[in-house]
Amino acid sequence: MHSRSLIFVCFALLGATTFGAESTPAATQPAAVKYSVQSMEKEPLFWGGFLTLTLQGTIAGNWVDENQWKISLNGLPVKVRKVYAGDSDGAIRFILDRPEGGIDAAGVVLLGKSRFSANMVKAQVDFAGRRLEPSSDGANVVWMTNVHPSRAKAFLVIVLCVVVLLLWTIFRTGILRDGNKAIPDPKLRPFSLAKSQLAVWITVVMLGYVLLFLLTGNSLGIFNTTALTLIGIGTLTTGIASTWGSNPATPAAVTPTPAVDPATPVPAPAPAPAPTNSSQQSEGILDLISDAEGPNIHRLQMALWTLVFAGVFVTKLLDELVFPTFDAQTFYLMGISSATYVWFKRSEKSPASSP
Repeated sequence: MHSRSLIFVCFALLGATTFGAESTPAATQPAAVKYSVQSMEKEPLFWGGFLTLTLQGTIAGNWVDENQWKISLNGLPVKVRKVYAGDSDGAIRFILDRPEGGIDAAGVVLLGKSRFSANMVKAQVDFAGRRLEPSSDGANVVWMTNVHPSRAKAFLVIVLCVVVLLLWTIFRTGILRDGNKAIPDPKLRPFSLAKSQLAVWITVVMLGYVLLFLLTGNSLGIFNTTALTLIGIGTLTTGIASTWGSNPATPAAVTPTPAVDPATPVPAPAPAPAPTNSSQQSEGILDLISDAEGPNIHRLQMALWTLVFAGVFVTKLLDELVFPTFDAQTFYLMGISSATYVWFKRSEKSPASSP
């Protein structure tokens, strides 16, 4: 009897459990929230500008908390600085900043190869750990530029100012000319090959730093060993060439003036000989590869290698958006080139030869 009652109770409990499970409605998943994006007033999006997100559906949570949102552009996570209510229903506006510490060169390339013009990027939006889906194909696409138009104009103005200043320095001062005191006017002295090489590397590295700062927002970690070594080689070459190439003029022997009879007419002094072009006047760009005997190989090779390495440096900088890295063999070659120039510079005969 007791066993039959126990079996009956077990079946009753099992049936109640089954009935309860079948009668309990399954939990419904909330409807997927979809979105579309656009930059403010349909202008290209830039860092620090507004990105407008239009939602289709309702999100649960504190949507004004910027920490709840995660936005990526072409897979690059960006920083949400502030969240505002948009001008229409379901619209939310974000102020986007570069990631903490800025972005690296790879991130700039990821956002598009057109560095100073708008590129089409895809936005990926998460809220409170949940991925939101675009409302349609292309709804998550926005036009974006890496550099604010005013910064791009500022860079062009900087380049123009540097070029004008460099040209003025070249032709109106003696800063890029040799230090031979035999020619009183510095603007008439021959151009210095070593100083010109140093000016090339300083200009290239400086403009490269400004460009990378505008693109990435980073002010630290831009320089590398290659950039500093190039300037160091130019500085060392200039210093040694100036020391070895300085030929102070030997003072002329003083000849005693014979006594002159006051009654004797004094002849007019003979006109001073015109200074020769090779020793007293600059020949422009030919000064860089010439001494008193004309163009020579030790100057020509250094000038050519400087142009080659500077061209490679600028090309890789614009392509990779990071200061390029030269290997040890490249620096060995640059050292051999500079040492060859400095060594043969000692034997140049021109009193106005340029260091």
